[in-house]
Formats: sequence, structure tokens, C-alpha cells
Amino acid sequence: MTTPTETGLARRWLLAALLFLLPVLVLAGFGLWLVIRDQYWLPLAIAVAAVTLLLLPLWWWLEHQDKRQRAPNGSRLDGVVPLVEPPADWGQREQQAYEALKAEIDERLATAGEWEDLQEHGWQLVASAARLYGKSEWGFSVPELLRMSEEVSRRYRRLLLANVPGIEHLSCAVIRGGVVNRDRFGQAGKVGGWLWNTWRLARVTTPAGWLSELRGQLLAKVLGDVNERLQLRLKQALLLDVAAVAIDLYSGRFRFADEELPTATLPAVASAIAPEPVRVVVLGQTSAGKSSLVNALLGDVVAETSPLPATRDVLAYEWALDGTGVMQLVDLPGLTQEAQRQQQLLEEVTHAHILVWVLRANQPAREADVAFRKQLDDWYACPQNQARKRPQLIVVLNQVDRLFARGQWQAAVGAEQANHPQIQKIQEAMDYNRELLEPDVILPLVTAAGAEHWNLEALEIQLDQGFREGINTQLNQRRLAAGNASLGEQLGRVVSGTRSLFRLLKKPDV
Repeated sequence: MTTPTETGLARRWLLAALLFLLPVLVLAGFGLWLVIRDQYWLPLAIAVAAVTLLLLPLWWWLEHQDKRQRAPNGSRLDGVVPLVEPPADWGQREQQAYEALKAEIDERLATAGEWEDLQEHGWQLVASAARLYGKSEWGFSVPELLRMSEEVSRRYRRLLLANVPGIEHLSCAVIRGGVVNRDRFGQAGKVGGWLWNTWRLARVTTPAGWLSELRGQLLAKVLGDVNERLQLRLKQALLLDVAAVAIDLYSGRFRFADEELPTATLPAVASAIAPEPVRVVVLGQTSAGKSSLVNALLGDVVAETSPLPATRDVLAYEWALDGTGVMQLVDLPGLTQEAQRQQQLLEEVTHAHILVWVLRANQPAREADVAFRKQLDDWYACPQNQARKRPQLIVVLNQVDRLFARGQWQAAVGAEQANHPQIQKIQEAMDYNRELLEPDVILPLVTAAGAEHWNLEALEIQLDQGFREGINTQLNQRRLAAGNASLGEQLGRVVSGTRSLFRLLKKPDV
């Protein structure tokens, strides 16, 4: 709700705009009247043509810059941000397929870029998506086909509303009337074009007309180039939508709509919260400071009294930042090189929506961390897991105060210069561990019991910023967990179909 002060300020801005625009409009009208009265058409044409010619070098310079930014054999789409972006909940395999189809789209538009070519391009993209997933072009079910039709319609509508001004006011009757009457008025249109060209030819015989024609040609060139680029981007966006829908189709994502997705079943922690919370899994070696970190985020009293249902080794706590949805902090048992323990942790980590990996800054042994990171990478590299979206990996370098001798930590905290020796020591430790584990984010922290917390707010901010990405990861996991309909559901369909068949057989003939 706007306040009286905001309303008064808006009115002042409106009045200022009117005080500027009205004199300009009056001056333009008065000048046009003088041109008509005193026959100043030639000076006006010279002035307008001169202004156009002055701006022409700027247009040529922009064209030259555009060509320099493109590769020698690149298309006009090189370096252009597409109007369509891939869904955020896609896994690595979907992202790779999307990039491959995007390159194919650019190649096809470079060789055949007319609107009438898009239908054939669309079918070829669907076929390419099928080959990328090792399936036949028609290898999808009837519900998936209907789901695809819904999605294509939704994306086309969004594309038109975002890029075509006034499309919501364009009646289908107007479009149909234009198509129906196109042949009827085709001859009249040819006559009109002939009359217009005759007028342009006659106008060139006068100096003012020649200058106006020159300006018109230059303006048509500039506007035509802008229109061509806009159309090219719209064509690319249309085909990218087709590619994205094809990827969703052949990856099995259209087997269920969003509202039909079941709640994911976690291996050790039963979700007792609705809607399902974002699952933040805390991983690390024994004595790395996992529990201290969880207690620092939750508060000691909360951590001791409100654990959610869990196994003997896994603890989970409900937690939420201000303005953020519900999260579930999961404290896993300590990471070791024992095969059974690593398999247990792998099962938990692959169901995480955000992964917080805690390292103790002064602990030299990293063999268990490196081995588990490799095992995690191998799991996601398996063909059956390539569609899974990895959770965001946040590495917490905990207890960085132990990198310093007694008394030096306070000097490091108070240092503001990036080249300060203590700050450089922390940075070197972060660089070393970043190279080992390749996280998305790495943060130094102090959360040991009995010590004053340091930089905890930075972790809270990162978790708050990663909440949306965590939801996308959760949605990806739920889609993949949905899979095929269960045996019980299929049996229920058979029973229902049999009953319907008997009702039809028993229905008397009329």
C-alpha cells in the first residue's frame, strides 16, 4: 500500500515530465506548421538526413564489434544469451543433452532459418533427443504424450507473452480473418504495392524526396537488421523449448506431473514434515566438528531436545532461517575408510539436497575424504545415475583458529588486509582443500565447543541462498523416485478396467 508521501512524490514526477514534454510537443507542432506554411521541406529533409548519416557510423561500429565477437565461421547467435534456459532441476546428463541439441539448433538455423523450416527442425530435434537416450522416436506412453502437449502449450504461451507485445489482445478471429482473406485481397495488395513504388519513384525526382528516400533506405536497413536478429532469437527460443521438452520426454520426466510426485522415501530419516523439507546433510570425519557445527546452527538446547525420527547413527533436526522454508539438518556418523561405513554414508549423501562437508583445518589426514569423494563421483558417473542432480557441495574448513599459535588467532581475526600473513595462511588452507574436494563453495569457520563462533553467519547466508537450489535437487530426486507405477497401482487398474468391461457386456441392447 502506497503512503501519502510516495503518492505525492509520484505526482511531482508526473508534473515534471509534463512540464518537459508539453513544450517539446508544442515546439514540434509549431515547427511542422512553419514547414508547411513556408515550404521548408528541403531544409527539413537535409537536416533529418544529416542526423541519420551522423548516427550511421555508430551502427557500422556496432556491426563490426558484433562480427569480431563471433567466431570466424560462427552464426549470428554466437555470444547471444538465449531466451530459454534449461530447467534448474536437471541432472548432468540432461544438461549435456541440452548443450548438444543447442549446438544442433544453431547449425540448423544457420543453414535453414525460415519460419517454415522450424517444423522439420523440431522433428529432427526430437529424433536427436531419442538417439541421445538410446530410444526410438516414438518410445513413450500415451500419458507422456499428453503431458508433453500440455508442457509445449504452456511454454509457447510464456514465450509469446514475454516477447510479443500486445499478443494477449490479438484475437484469433483477426488471425483467421487475415488467413481467409489473404487470397481475396492478394491482387489488391499487389496494386497497392505498385502505386507505392510509383510514388517513391516520382518523389526521387525532387531534392527533398531524394533525401527522404535515402533516409528511409538507411532506416529500413537498421530496423530490418534489428528485426532479423529478434526473429532469429525467437526461432532459437522456440526450438530450445522443443529440445527441452524432448529431453524431459525421453528421460522419463513426463511420467508424472508435479502434483503427482510421491514424497521421497529417505533411507534412514523418515520425513515427518509436510511439505517435505530441504535436507541438509552434514558429513565429515570423526572430530572434524560436525556436531559442534549443527549445535552452532540450531542452538544447544534445540539440538538436545528436538531430534526427528532417525536411526541409531543418524540424527536429524528441524531447522529454518528467517524468511526461509523448513530445512532438515542431518548429522551423519563419522567418515572412515571402512567399506561398510562408506556405503552407508553414500546412501545418505545421495539423498541430500544440500551437502555440507566439514573438514578440520589442522587435520593432515585427508585419505578418507578423498576416497569418499571419488566414490561419490563414480556413483554419479554410472549411466543409471547420470540423470540425478548433484546437491550443492559446501565445504566448511572448521577450527581454523588451530592453524595459529596461541595469541595469533585474534590477530588474524582483526586483520583486514588480504595480504596479512594470518589471512594468507587461511587462504592457503582453503586453496589446498578446494583442490582436493572441488566444492561449489568453501568457507572457513570456528565452531568448536567452548570457543567463540566465527564466520557462522557466512554459512547461514550460503544455506539461505542455496535453499532454492536445494528445492530443485529435491524435485529431481522425487521425479526419478516416481519411476513406473507400482505393482499395486497396475493391479488396481486391471480390476477397474475389468469391472468397466463387465458393465459394458451386461448393458442391454437398446
